[in-house]
Amino acid sequence: MSTIRRVTLLMIFVSFVVSSCTKNPEEPTPVTGTISGRVLNRTDSSPLEGASVSTIPATVIKVTGSNGEYTIPDINPGQYTVRATKDGYQDNGIAVQVQVGQTSTADIQLTLLVPTLSVTPDFLDFGIANTVSALVVQNSTLVGSLTWAAVADCAWVSLDPTSGTVTTNTQPIAITVNRGARSPGNYNARINVTSNGGVKTVPIAMVVQNPNAPQLSVSTQYLDFDSVTSSREITISNTGTGSLSWSLADDQPWILASPTSGNISTGGNAQVLVSVDRSSLPIQSYNGNINVASNGGSSLVAIAMRVADTGMLPAPILTNPTNITNTSMALAWTRIVNNRFGYYRLFKATHPGVGESSEIAFETADAGQNSTTASGLLPGTRYYFKVFAYNDASQGSPSNEVTGITTVPLGNWSTLGEVESITTGDISAVSDNEVYIVGQDYFSGGYHCKVARWNGTAWSLESTPLSGGFTTSTSVSFRGSNNGAVCIEHDGSNAELLKWDGVSWTIHALTWQTVSSISTLSLSNIWIGGDRHVYHWNGSTWANVTLASANFMSLSFSADSVGWAANSDGTVYYYNGTGWSSMGDLGPEGTYSISSASDGSVCILRDVQGNQSIDSLWIRQVGEWLGLPELASDWDGNDRLNSVSCQGSDDIWCNAYRHSRNGSEPGGYYFYHWNGDAWSRTTSPVEQQTTRMVMTSPTTGWAIAGSQVLRYSL
Repeated sequence: MSTIRRVTLLMIFVSFVVSSCTKNPEEPTPVTGTISGRVLNRTDSSPLEGASVSTIPATVIKVTGSNGEYTIPDINPGQYTVRATKDGYQDNGIAVQVQVGQTSTADIQLTLLVPTLSVTPDFLDFGIANTVSALVVQNSTLVGSLTWAAVADCAWVSLDPTSGTVTTNTQPIAITVNRGARSPGNYNARINVTSNGGVKTVPIAMVVQNPNAPQLSVSTQYLDFDSVTSSREITISNTGTGSLSWSLADDQPWILASPTSGNISTGGNAQVLVSVDRSSLPIQSYNGNINVASNGGSSLVAIAMRVADTGMLPAPILTNPTNITNTSMALAWTRIVNNRFGYYRLFKATHPGVGESSEIAFETADAGQNSTTASGLLPGTRYYFKVFAYNDASQGSPSNEVTGITTVPLGNWSTLGEVESITTGDISAVSDNEVYIVGQDYFSGGYHCKVARWNGTAWSLESTPLSGGFTTSTSVSFRGSNNGAVCIEHDGSNAELLKWDGVSWTIHALTWQTVSSISTLSLSNIWIGGDRHVYHWNGSTWANVTLASANFMSLSFSADSVGWAANSDGTVYYYNGTGWSSMGDLGPEGTYSISSASDGSVCILRDVQGNQSIDSLWIRQVGEWLGLPELASDWDGNDRLNSVSCQGSDDIWCNAYRHSRNGSEPGGYYFYHWNGDAWSRTTSPVEQQTTRMVMTSPTTGWAIAGSQVLRYSL
């Protein structure tokens, strides 16, 4: 055998031995898992391309292909929520458990968003005085075009407009009620809104006040106790005159009410606690009624209640709203961990008592998603929320109810300058294009009354038949373009009244000297406050009512039969259409300004002279006077309140002066706004006291500061 052959054989043998003795390397041990699945259209289970898929806790974001599939590899083991989003679809998620070396499947179905009707508020109560309110129609999904139409089921309600189309905007519907020659009583109706995105029904209520006899009014005609609520309240009110004797009776043994009878004086009310007893009742829905009878009419309250089976989920705890803006607020609640979990559903309303019949603000089948942001809300509106946790049998456990008010972004006050040298006067606005100012101009050795009118672009002096005497104070009040009056107090002689009928001014001599304020309801219904009296013109004669031993400083009427007056010793009086009565003493002695609103709220500014007394603001709600919080935590006796304008319990403006805070804050004049929860402020454009302020809408207003006219706008 040749040497070469032997070497070759040796090399082959060695290679064989080495390879036989070498062990193959082991496969690496896996330490992660994988999530994969498909994103599908819930309607037809078709795959959705271009959907974004993410996880909580966060890993990576994947986008589905044409087959709707996705894969997220290399995920540490543990519990994850997989969420899918796609434009035009409702977000959704699913919980999965990732295990080492395994692939967890998470198929997610998304619901196609379509135009969805939203109507707010869900109840309109016109009370005894309000005649105009509004509904707001919105496409809550902001997808496509929502075409809607609205109709009322009675003749005393009118709507404008009655139809329309919205996409991403909102559309208001002006709702007007006509009490006309209707008999005293409680009136209820419904506004039905239909659309290509659903149907909504909004109940409305109106009271025609009875000035001659007691009248029963009940706060609601329907109570829904859902499947877990055990008690709710109703309010019984006397919207007439005299003593109202009432009693109630139910038609079902499971309905309990307390008290069941009582007596209510003029303008008063009583709270009735209504409870339901589910013990020993079979699982089903129940309905009953409470009949309220009285010497001022009767009313029927329908009761609905459900008895659920066992297996109810624990009730979530809803925390107060956060991150509140003018159109949104964030909500969060405790997470429900239960193998019978079905879904969450968040409800909202613009009044207390949120239930399953309220508007749905959010829903999800993801047990881990226990927060959301309610958007598309109206600025400056109070909302109430409650979240229900439903089990797999769709039986809901309600949370506590929380509330929050959306902010109103403050606009700016600007100055329009002086108006024909008029100083220290009064202002009244019919609209933003029709504003009247009355004041004084100095010439010929004294002050003389002047009246100016704003036509939307410029001011002009009015030609009036005034006598030309020296004036000491002036007041103006307009209720419409053809209903206005000016009251002038002269130096050493009787006061005069100017009336405007839309064509010309006429002058009337008064038989007294002192005038402090005026409220014009019509040319045949004028009220004037002065010295110790309130004077009333009925179209032919004057009558005066002596109410107190102190001068009347301010009058405010929100309707013909709803009036307020405050005098300098702090006593407040209320007019109910037939007579005046005292509503309490807010003393001590000082200067009082009063402003009332159509929602029944009334605000009083108390300006007490002297550094030892702090000015204050008071509002009357639920039959009692409540002191509003101070404008700032360091408010003291050197600060001064000047004027107030109340459009509602959550829409109050006032002007104030704050003194310098040791160089940390310069002194100056500010406008403050109360939204029902807190004060916010904006700087006045002039360093002068605002003597009168009138707001024409939540976004526009007027004020007088010395010789300057100020205007507010967003």
